[in-house]
Amino acid sequence: MSLFVDKLGREWDLRITISLVDPLAAVGLDLEALTEKNHEETLSKIAKPRQLGKVLWTILDKQAREKKVELQDFLDGLDGPTIHSALLKLVEAIMDFSQPPSVAKASKELLADRVTRGNQKQATKIRTAIGGGLSDGDGDSEELSDSTLAVLPSASSD
Repeated sequence: MSLFVDKLGREWDLRITISLVDPLAAVGLDLEALTEKNHEETLSKIAKPRQLGKVLWTILDKQAREKKVELQDFLDGLDGPTIHSALLKLVEAIMDFSQPPSVAKASKELLADRVTRGNQKQATKIRTAIGGGLSDGDGDSEELSDSTLAVLPSASSD
């Protein structure tokens, strides 16, 4: 299960089924065309807030209707931290849909490890930038660019 909670405390279950293949393709996430060679480009496109909102709404529309949540109210629940969490859970949902269970499980474990390492390096970089050389104590002063996460592109704005 790929659950995330929005800033308003609502829980959402990102689960992709065959019934969503065509609607997702219509909003820019073509699961049938997603391959190992183009996944970074595809995920970079959907990581942009406007596009991510469309993809999430497509997946969660039925849940939103059950909760009596309109599109604008749904989007209002997606702030910065929620966007990051939702994107991570979306990648997990794509893995669950497109890979055998054992492969999806291993892929999600690798993803979680890469995200953790990337977050630690980003925190170190920020502390160094604002603290004039503060370190996290482990002597690791690598730049964030060295740990670019291929699976989770930057969620820059359009």
